[in-house]
Amino acid sequence: MRWLLPASIACLAIMILLGLFFAQKPPPAPAPLTTSLLDNSAARQPKLLHKAPAADSGSLVLDVTGVRRPPELVGLWTLQEPGGGTLELRENGTVNLKAPMIDDKILEVSALWLVTKIEGQEYSLEFGAEPHRAGNTRATVRLQSDGTLRFIRFMNASGLNFEPRIFKKS
Repeated sequence: MRWLLPASIACLAIMILLGLFFAQKPPPAPAPLTTSLLDNSAARQPKLLHKAPAADSGSLVLDVTGVRRPPELVGLWTLQEPGGGTLELRENGTVNLKAPMIDDKILEVSALWLVTKIEGQEYSLEFGAEPHRAGNTRATVRLQSDGTLRFIRFMNASGLNFEPRIFKKS
């Protein structure tokens, strides 16, 4: 029992030292108001620096009129399969696709065509109003040494196709 008093004093001393060590500074005194409370509350509203414009605003539309389109891709291409089909890539940037790209059903696409990536003879294409939109039709094509255009990958809202489709320039 004689150890209880010295142990209590030691614990109290340790608690005081820890309290001093972990003590926080008091918060700064608030600045006096110079305007009315209504004006001051409006000033404290957080300002959004990177607010995106509305989806239907014209500021989201990219100008794709000066986009480079490889001349070797421009032209009328005919699908080399029994069902047939055509792909017309025009120099003015419009595309007309009428071919069975996903399954046996004829798919018709009329839009702008954009080249998003070129690696050697392999081109990443998008058919839509502007690049990188969710609803765009996407294709990866390879210009073969024999002059044919091989669709390696084709994706749109209907589905995804990795079976090659071969087109020949007409």
